[in-house]
Amino acid sequence: MKNLLIFFAFLILCPMPSAAATSLPAAATSLVDSLRRLAPTLQGKDRHFALARIARATNEIADWDSVIANARTQQDTVSLSMGVTNRIICLSNQAPIDLLQTEVGKALSFLRSSRQFNYYFHTYRVYINTLFTARQHEEAQQAATDMFEAARQEKQPLGMAMAMQVQGSMYYQLDLYPKAMDALEEAYRVCPAYTSEINTLVTHALICEWLCMTALKLEDTGKLTTYADRYHENVEYRNEIRLGDPSGHFPVTAAAFRAQAMLRSGRQEEARALLDHALTFMRPGIPARAYEHYYEARCEQLYRQADYTGALIAIDTLLNTHQGYFPFYLHDLLRKAEILAHQGKGVESTRLYSRYIAMQDSIERIEIAARMDKLQTLYEVDRLKTEQRNSFLWFVIAAGSCTLTLIIFAGYIVYSRRLHRKNRILYQRYLEQEKMEERVLDAIEVLPINSLSKEAQLFCQLSELMHEQKLFTNPNLKRKDLADLLHTNETYLANAIRTNTDGKNFHDYITDLRLKYASRLLIENDSLSVAEVGEKSGFNSSSTYFRVFRERFGMSPTYFRSISKEK
Repeated sequence: MKNLLIFFAFLILCPMPSAAATSLPAAATSLVDSLRRLAPTLQGKDRHFALARIARATNEIADWDSVIANARTQQDTVSLSMGVTNRIICLSNQAPIDLLQTEVGKALSFLRSSRQFNYYFHTYRVYINTLFTARQHEEAQQAATDMFEAARQEKQPLGMAMAMQVQGSMYYQLDLYPKAMDALEEAYRVCPAYTSEINTLVTHALICEWLCMTALKLEDTGKLTTYADRYHENVEYRNEIRLGDPSGHFPVTAAAFRAQAMLRSGRQEEARALLDHALTFMRPGIPARAYEHYYEARCEQLYRQADYTGALIAIDTLLNTHQGYFPFYLHDLLRKAEILAHQGKGVESTRLYSRYIAMQDSIERIEIAARMDKLQTLYEVDRLKTEQRNSFLWFVIAAGSCTLTLIIFAGYIVYSRRLHRKNRILYQRYLEQEKMEERVLDAIEVLPINSLSKEAQLFCQLSELMHEQKLFTNPNLKRKDLADLLHTNETYLANAIRTNTDGKNFHDYITDLRLKYASRLLIENDSLSVAEVGEKSGFNSSSTYFRVFRERFGMSPTYFRSISKEK
């Protein structure tokens, strides 16, 4: 994978020689010689195009230096930026890493200051991939973080998406597939619509490519199907706007991922037909790496059809393609061992398994630090900033908690004072009501008994009985018991109570008597606990006692007693 997609981006961004000129070495050499003779006689854009064709054909640093020098002379910032970026790509394949780091620093500084962000982020991505390939994982991680921060500062969502794509690809190559999926899906989310510009179109395709690869590793057929379809839509749009693809990489790759999804859904014949169609887009002379996903899908399709000979041919192509690039080479090696085992070639299969284990152990020792899962997600920036942010967050939380506690405490004090003031008023009303009821009783007592109705007479007899004997303190008191004591029936007694108590029934009347008695005990008898007061007042349930007392007086019995002591 490495910088292949970036190469394809520049195939699109810059004019290229014809397929015939690039596919035949002799023709390419002849073209370069002709252009070298012609270039000095050309002016302006024509000279730039000629020099750029020479540089892309030879991929020599000296030829890119000529492109850069000509662009400076012409004061053409865009052409100069293109030359600088391509020169870095050339250096990433040829120069020592320390020289590359020096040159990248200069290139990035120029590209950012000149606001050529498309080339700036492409250069950054090439540099990070090169660092990671050289197993400088910490440096690659830091560079990815810096790239993301630069994109965020410059408000460049495409740059942010590219940085997260690089992050996801590093997670992928460290076998951290769930983390890779998270980073790549975030990259997909922030990436602008691919219809906005060519660079976004290429980046969108690259993100989808890595998402499909990760979904395959996670064996997530749903996500594989989703992102394969989105990759296919990208290619369809490319065709609509008649954007050339000399290599055929994009349609072949789109077909390969869709075929992989079909294979995992049991649609083998459809997958085979799709891969056969993909062959029509493949061009002679283009490196097999451009079609690596096709060979992976073809290998899988042939393997599922038990065509192990064909599957071995496909996997051998991949092994040659990934030679020296361990994350993919090891996967191919393991796959070949599995195919050989199914083909009945146990000795060869065992030999490859042994080779795989030996190489895997070697790589494990080299990459032990990276495999400890210490890489950060790109959108967390770096550890120091995260710790600073967390420290500040904890400070804010602590300060907020203290403030909230003070507010709650102050509110509690205010609430308590208001509640106490309200309860004092309620207690005062209780006392006033008690006095009023005493006056009413005193007035009734001086009335001639014959002047009262029969129901009033019966109610007076009942009240006197309750006052003298306190029958309501019996929790099992029944209406029939009182009727018998008063030599009447239950109906007459119930009517007498209802008429002279504003419609209360027998139960409410008895409860009211018990509450009044309990209130007096709370005020006058400190030797009794609150619970004992309830029992002596005739309540057979503490919960009922506390509930009805609060409903009647607006406060608990305990609070009622405390208010009474104040008075």
